[in-house]
Amino acid sequence: MRPPEIIDTPRLRLRPPVMEDALSILEQYAQDSEVTRYLIWRPHQDIEETHDFLRRCISAWNNGSTFAWVLSRKEDSGLVGMLGAQTT
Repeated sequence: MRPPEIIDTPRLRLRPPVMEDALSILEQYAQDSEVTRYLIWRPHQDIEETHDFLRRCISAWNNGSTFAWVLSRKEDSGLVGMLGAQTT
């Protein structure tokens, strides 16, 4: 069973990532060592590292192994983060 691609709440929209999200992801949180301090991955050093991450997310979504969503504010489409779910 596949989850919905788009999930809307009153304030947020969750959607699958696209390559065009790379710069926002890098600038908003992926290169920040404080944000990533307690995560299992290290801060991204450059945009290519973020592109690689997104290619893996998109591939995993397509093969149904993991589903990642970009979280954005409905009011201005500003990217605020990502979350994911893995199949068992």
